[in-house]
Amino acid sequence: MIPTGHFIPPLLVFPRKNMKQELMNGIPPGSIHACHPLGWIQSEIFSQWFLLFMKHTKPTKEDPVILVLEGHYSHTRNLQFVTLARENHVDIICLPTHSSHKMQPFDKAFMEPLKTFYCQEIEKWLRSHPGQVVTVYQIGKLFGSAYKRAATGEIVVNSFRVTGLFPCDKDIFRPYDFLLSSEDKDAAPVNHPALVKTSNQPSFSSANFSLFISTEALRSSDISPVPSLNLKPNARGGTAKKISSPYKKFVEATQKKKIKQATKSKTSQPASNALLGPSKRRKRRVCRDPAPSDTLSDSEQDADCVFCTGCFSEDHNGED
Repeated sequence: MIPTGHFIPPLLVFPRKNMKQELMNGIPPGSIHACHPLGWIQSEIFSQWFLLFMKHTKPTKEDPVILVLEGHYSHTRNLQFVTLARENHVDIICLPTHSSHKMQPFDKAFMEPLKTFYCQEIEKWLRSHPGQVVTVYQIGKLFGSAYKRAATGEIVVNSFRVTGLFPCDKDIFRPYDFLLSSEDKDAAPVNHPALVKTSNQPSFSSANFSLFISTEALRSSDISPVPSLNLKPNARGGTAKKISSPYKKFVEATQKKKIKQATKSKTSQPASNALLGPSKRRKRRVCRDPAPSDTLSDSEQDADCVFCTGCFSEDHNGED
Protein backbone atom coordinates (compact mmCIF):
# COMPACT_ATOMS: atom_id res chain seq x y z
CA MET A 1 0.00 0.00 0.00
CA ILE A 2 1.10 3.57 -0.76
CA PRO A 3 -0.08 6.56 1.34
CA THR A 4 -1.32 8.28 -1.83
CA GLY A 5 -4.12 5.71 -2.06
CA HIS A 6 -2.57 3.21 -4.48
CA PHE A 7 -1.97 -0.51 -4.08
CA ILE A 8 0.92 -2.69 -5.17
CA PRO A 9 -0.52 -5.85 -6.82
CA PRO A 10 -0.39 -8.77 -4.37
CA LEU A 11 1.66 -11.95 -4.50
CA LEU A 12 -0.25 -15.23 -4.11
CA VAL A 13 1.62 -18.23 -2.68
CA PHE A 14 -0.07 -21.55 -3.47
CA PRO A 15 0.61 -24.65 -1.29
CA ARG A 16 1.88 -26.87 -4.10
CA LYS A 17 5.03 -27.70 -6.06
CA ASN A 18 3.87 -27.18 -9.65
CA MET A 19 1.82 -24.25 -10.92
CA LYS A 20 -1.31 -24.48 -13.09
CA GLN A 21 -2.73 -21.60 -15.06
CA GLU A 22 -6.25 -22.39 -13.83
CA LEU A 23 -5.26 -21.22 -10.35
CA MET A 24 -4.83 -17.65 -11.62
CA ASN A 25 -8.40 -17.24 -12.88
CA GLY A 26 -10.01 -14.17 -11.36
CA ILE A 27 -7.01 -12.86 -9.41
CA PRO A 28 -6.48 -9.08 -9.11
CA PRO A 29 -4.90 -7.51 -12.23
CA GLY A 30 -1.12 -7.35 -12.18
CA SER A 31 -0.74 -9.99 -9.46
CA ILE A 32 2.07 -12.52 -9.49
CA HIS A 33 2.17 -16.04 -8.10
CA ALA A 34 4.59 -18.51 -6.52
CA CYS A 35 4.47 -22.06 -5.19
CA HIS A 36 5.70 -23.62 -1.96
CA PRO A 37 4.86 -27.09 -0.60
CA LEU A 38 3.49 -25.59 2.62
CA GLY A 39 2.31 -22.24 1.23
CA TRP A 40 4.85 -20.22 3.25
CA ILE A 41 6.68 -17.10 2.19
CA GLN A 42 10.39 -17.60 1.47
CA SER A 43 13.30 -15.25 0.80
CA GLU A 44 13.32 -16.01 -2.92
CA ILE A 45 9.56 -15.51 -3.17
CA PHE A 46 9.71 -12.19 -1.33
CA SER A 47 12.47 -11.00 -3.66
CA GLN A 48 10.10 -11.62 -6.58
CA TRP A 49 7.51 -9.36 -4.97
CA PHE A 50 10.15 -6.68 -4.32
CA LEU A 51 10.93 -6.56 -8.04
CA LEU A 52 7.22 -5.96 -8.64
CA PHE A 53 7.28 -3.26 -5.94
CA MET A 54 10.12 -1.39 -7.67
CA LYS A 55 8.33 -1.70 -11.01
CA HIS A 56 5.31 0.20 -9.68
CA THR A 57 7.05 2.71 -7.38
CA LYS A 58 10.00 3.52 -9.71
CA PRO A 59 12.46 4.76 -7.03
CA THR A 60 15.29 7.05 -8.14
CA LYS A 61 18.16 8.85 -6.48
CA GLU A 62 16.24 12.12 -6.60
CA ASP A 63 12.99 10.48 -5.44
CA PRO A 64 13.81 7.55 -3.08
CA VAL A 65 11.17 5.27 -1.58
CA ILE A 66 10.67 4.11 2.02
CA LEU A 67 9.47 0.53 2.53
CA VAL A 68 8.00 -0.32 5.96
CA LEU A 69 8.22 -4.01 6.85
CA GLU A 70 7.80 -6.33 9.81
CA GLY A 71 10.68 -8.37 11.18
CA HIS A 72 10.00 -11.61 9.28
CA TYR A 73 13.02 -13.77 8.43
CA SER A 74 12.38 -13.48 4.68
CA HIS A 75 12.75 -9.69 5.04
CA THR A 76 15.51 -9.12 7.58
CA ARG A 77 17.83 -12.00 6.60
CA ASN A 78 17.33 -11.73 2.84
CA LEU A 79 20.68 -10.61 1.43
CA GLN A 80 19.36 -10.42 -2.14
CA PHE A 81 16.54 -8.13 -1.04
CA VAL A 82 18.84 -5.89 1.02
CA THR A 83 21.28 -5.57 -1.90
CA LEU A 84 18.51 -4.73 -4.39
CA ALA A 85 17.10 -2.11 -2.04
CA ARG A 86 20.46 -0.39 -1.59
CA GLU A 87 21.18 -0.40 -5.31
CA ASN A 88 17.75 0.94 -6.28
CA HIS A 89 17.36 3.76 -3.70
CA VAL A 90 14.85 2.02 -1.42
CA ASP A 91 15.19 2.68 2.32
CA ILE A 92 13.96 -0.16 4.55
CA ILE A 93 12.32 0.48 7.92
CA CYS A 94 11.63 -2.52 10.16
CA LEU A 95 8.88 -2.10 12.75
CA PRO A 96 9.73 -2.80 16.41
CA THR A 97 8.83 -6.15 17.89
CA HIS A 98 5.21 -6.60 19.07
CA SER A 99 4.08 -3.32 17.49
CA SER A 100 2.53 -4.45 14.18
CA HIS A 101 -0.98 -4.34 15.70
CA LYS A 102 -0.45 -0.61 16.27
CA MET A 103 2.00 0.52 13.56
CA GLN A 104 1.54 -1.74 10.52
CA PRO A 105 -1.00 -0.20 8.09
CA PHE A 106 -1.72 -3.56 6.45
CA ASP A 107 -2.82 -5.16 9.72
CA LYS A 108 -4.38 -2.07 11.28
CA ALA A 109 -7.05 -1.13 8.75
CA PHE A 110 -6.88 -3.35 5.65
CA MET A 111 -6.87 -7.00 6.74
CA GLU A 112 -10.15 -6.82 8.69
CA PRO A 113 -12.32 -5.65 5.77
CA LEU A 114 -10.47 -8.00 3.40
CA LYS A 115 -11.22 -11.00 5.62
CA THR A 116 -14.86 -9.92 5.97
CA PHE A 117 -15.36 -9.55 2.22
CA TYR A 118 -13.53 -12.84 1.55
CA CYS A 119 -15.82 -14.74 3.95
CA GLN A 120 -18.84 -13.17 2.28
CA GLU A 121 -17.64 -14.29 -1.15
CA ILE A 122 -17.15 -17.85 0.11
CA GLU A 123 -20.63 -17.95 1.63
CA LYS A 124 -22.12 -16.61 -1.59
CA TRP A 125 -20.32 -19.29 -3.62
CA LEU A 126 -21.43 -22.10 -1.29
CA ARG A 127 -25.07 -21.00 -1.50
CA SER A 128 -24.93 -21.02 -5.30
CA HIS A 129 -23.12 -24.41 -5.41
CA PRO A 130 -24.93 -26.67 -2.91
CA GLY A 131 -23.13 -29.88 -2.01
CA GLN A 132 -19.73 -28.61 -3.21
CA VAL A 133 -16.66 -27.34 -1.35
CA VAL A 134 -14.25 -24.53 -2.14
CA THR A 135 -11.03 -25.85 -3.65
CA VAL A 136 -7.77 -24.19 -4.63
CA TYR A 137 -9.18 -23.57 -8.12
CA GLN A 138 -11.86 -21.19 -6.76
CA ILE A 139 -9.56 -19.21 -4.45
CA GLY A 140 -8.29 -16.86 -7.18
CA LYS A 141 -11.75 -15.71 -8.21
CA LEU A 142 -13.08 -15.41 -4.64
CA PHE A 143 -10.00 -13.53 -3.44
CA GLY A 144 -10.06 -11.27 -6.50
CA SER A 145 -13.65 -10.21 -5.79
CA ALA A 146 -12.93 -9.54 -2.12
CA TYR A 147 -9.72 -7.65 -2.93
CA LYS A 148 -11.50 -5.28 -5.32
CA ARG A 149 -14.00 -4.40 -2.59
CA ALA A 150 -11.35 -3.80 0.08
CA ALA A 151 -8.63 -2.07 -1.98
CA THR A 152 -10.02 1.45 -1.91
CA GLY A 153 -8.14 4.72 -1.64
CA GLU A 154 -9.97 5.68 1.55
CA ILE A 155 -8.85 2.52 3.36
CA VAL A 156 -5.22 3.11 2.32
CA VAL A 157 -5.17 6.71 3.54
CA ASN A 158 -6.80 5.75 6.86
CA SER A 159 -4.33 2.87 7.32
CA PHE A 160 -1.33 5.19 7.31
CA ARG A 161 -3.13 7.87 9.30
CA VAL A 162 -4.21 5.68 12.24
CA THR A 163 -0.72 4.17 12.53
CA GLY A 164 0.95 7.58 12.72
CA LEU A 165 3.29 6.87 9.81
CA PHE A 166 1.83 9.39 7.37
CA PRO A 167 1.20 12.09 8.38
CA CYS A 168 3.77 11.49 11.09
CA ASP A 169 2.25 11.36 14.59
CA LYS A 170 4.81 10.91 17.35
CA ASP A 171 2.07 10.65 19.99
CA ILE A 172 0.24 7.71 18.41
CA PHE A 173 0.99 5.63 21.52
CA ARG A 174 -0.97 6.80 24.54
CA PRO A 175 -0.20 6.05 28.22
CA TYR A 176 -3.08 3.58 28.44
CA ASP A 177 -1.48 1.47 25.71
CA PHE A 178 1.10 0.36 28.29
CA LEU A 179 -1.32 -0.51 31.09
CA LEU A 180 -1.01 -3.94 32.64
CA SER A 181 -3.48 -6.56 31.52
CA SER A 182 -6.12 -8.01 33.82
CA GLU A 183 -3.96 -11.07 34.47
CA ASP A 184 -1.05 -8.90 35.61
CA LYS A 185 -2.95 -6.60 37.97
CA ASP A 186 -2.43 -8.89 40.97
CA ALA A 187 1.13 -9.76 40.04
CA ALA A 188 4.08 -8.40 41.95
CA PRO A 189 5.50 -5.16 40.55
CA VAL A 190 8.53 -5.50 38.35
CA ASN A 191 11.60 -3.45 39.22
CA HIS A 192 12.47 -1.81 35.94
CA PRO A 193 16.17 -0.91 35.70
CA ALA A 194 15.34 2.52 34.24
CA LEU A 195 13.08 3.50 37.18
CA VAL A 196 14.46 4.63 40.52
CA LYS A 197 12.18 4.45 43.57
CA THR A 198 12.13 7.61 45.67
CA SER A 199 10.27 8.51 48.84
CA ASN A 200 7.67 10.71 47.12
CA GLN A 201 7.30 8.53 44.03
CA PRO A 202 4.09 6.45 43.78
CA SER A 203 4.21 2.74 43.07
CA PHE A 204 4.19 1.60 39.46
CA SER A 205 0.84 -0.09 38.78
CA SER A 206 -2.00 0.01 36.27
CA ALA A 207 -4.23 2.01 38.63
CA ASN A 208 -2.00 5.06 38.96
CA PHE A 209 -0.01 4.94 35.73
CA SER A 210 -1.84 7.92 34.21
CA LEU A 211 -1.35 9.91 37.39
CA PHE A 212 2.26 8.80 37.45
CA ILE A 213 2.82 10.37 34.03
CA SER A 214 0.65 13.47 34.49
CA THR A 215 2.35 14.53 37.75
CA GLU A 216 5.79 14.22 36.08
CA ALA A 217 7.00 11.88 38.79
CA LEU A 218 9.24 10.27 36.22
CA ARG A 219 11.81 12.99 35.68
CA SER A 220 14.78 12.99 33.40
CA SER A 221 17.07 12.68 36.40
CA ASP A 222 15.36 9.42 37.41
CA ILE A 223 16.18 7.72 34.13
CA SER A 224 19.46 5.97 33.63
CA PRO A 225 21.67 7.76 31.11
CA VAL A 226 22.16 6.33 27.65
CA PRO A 227 25.25 4.08 27.74
CA SER A 228 28.17 5.22 25.66
CA LEU A 229 29.51 2.95 22.94
CA ASN A 230 33.18 2.28 23.62
CA LEU A 231 34.92 0.67 20.69
CA LYS A 232 37.19 -2.12 21.82
CA PRO A 233 40.73 -2.13 20.41
CA ASN A 234 41.44 -4.86 17.94
CA ALA A 235 44.31 -7.34 18.11
CA ARG A 236 46.61 -5.12 16.05
CA GLY A 237 46.01 -2.05 18.14
CA GLY A 238 43.84 0.99 17.57
CA THR A 239 40.05 1.08 17.47
CA ALA A 240 37.65 -0.84 15.29
CA LYS A 241 36.79 0.87 12.03
CA LYS A 242 33.24 2.02 11.32
CA ILE A 243 31.60 0.19 8.42
CA SER A 244 29.02 1.75 6.14
CA SER A 245 26.47 -1.07 6.28
CA PRO A 246 26.89 -3.19 9.43
CA TYR A 247 23.63 -5.07 9.04
CA LYS A 248 24.43 -6.10 5.48
CA LYS A 249 27.82 -7.36 6.67
CA PHE A 250 26.06 -9.32 9.40
CA VAL A 251 23.68 -11.00 6.93
CA GLU A 252 26.56 -11.86 4.58
CA ALA A 253 28.57 -13.40 7.40
CA THR A 254 25.57 -15.45 8.52
CA GLN A 255 24.99 -16.87 5.06
CA LYS A 256 28.70 -17.64 4.55
CA LYS A 257 28.74 -19.50 7.86
CA LYS A 258 25.75 -21.62 6.82
CA ILE A 259 27.33 -22.44 3.46
CA LYS A 260 30.61 -23.39 5.13
CA GLN A 261 28.84 -25.67 7.61
CA ALA A 262 26.83 -27.34 4.84
CA THR A 263 29.96 -27.90 2.74
CA LYS A 264 31.86 -29.30 5.72
CA SER A 265 29.10 -31.79 6.54
CA LYS A 266 29.00 -33.04 2.94
CA THR A 267 32.76 -33.44 2.49
CA SER A 268 33.42 -35.06 5.86
CA GLN A 269 33.62 -38.86 5.61
CA PRO A 270 33.68 -41.35 8.51
CA ALA A 271 37.14 -42.58 9.40
CA SER A 272 38.01 -46.21 8.70
CA ASN A 273 38.54 -48.81 11.41
CA ALA A 274 42.25 -48.96 10.62
CA LEU A 275 42.75 -45.29 11.56
CA LEU A 276 40.77 -45.50 14.80
CA GLY A 277 42.23 -46.50 18.14
CA PRO A 278 41.47 -49.84 19.78
CA SER A 279 38.71 -48.32 21.94
CA LYS A 280 36.99 -46.56 19.00
CA ARG A 281 36.98 -49.39 16.49
CA ARG A 282 33.58 -50.58 15.41
CA LYS A 283 32.49 -53.80 17.01
CA ARG A 284 31.62 -56.63 14.66
CA ARG A 285 28.06 -57.86 14.91
CA VAL A 286 27.74 -61.56 15.62
CA CYS A 287 24.76 -63.62 14.46
CA ARG A 288 23.87 -65.84 17.40
CA ASP A 289 21.66 -68.90 17.24
CA PRO A 290 19.46 -70.38 19.99
CA ALA A 291 20.41 -73.59 21.79
CA PRO A 292 21.82 -76.08 19.25
CA SER A 293 19.60 -78.89 18.08
CA ASP A 294 20.24 -82.45 19.24
CA THR A 295 20.54 -83.58 15.63
CA LEU A 296 23.67 -81.51 15.06
CA SER A 297 27.08 -82.91 15.76
CA ASP A 298 29.71 -81.11 17.83
CA SER A 299 31.54 -79.98 14.71
CA GLU A 300 28.34 -78.57 13.17
CA GLN A 301 27.38 -76.77 16.39
CA ASP A 302 30.64 -74.84 16.48
CA ALA A 303 30.62 -73.96 12.78
CA ASP A 304 31.43 -70.34 11.94
CA CYS A 305 28.95 -68.03 10.25
CA VAL A 306 30.05 -67.10 6.72
CA PHE A 307 28.80 -63.53 7.19
CA CYS A 308 30.04 -62.49 10.64
CA THR A 309 32.52 -65.32 11.45
CA GLY A 310 30.74 -65.95 14.76
CA CYS A 311 30.04 -69.42 16.17
CA PHE A 312 26.53 -70.81 15.79
CA SER A 313 26.69 -72.30 19.26
CA GLU A 314 27.00 -68.79 20.73
CA ASP A 315 23.82 -67.46 19.08
CA HIS A 316 20.92 -66.59 21.40
CA ASN A 317 18.80 -64.26 19.18
CA GLY A 318 16.83 -66.87 17.25
CA GLU A 319 18.85 -66.98 14.03
CA ASP A 320 18.54 -70.23 12.03
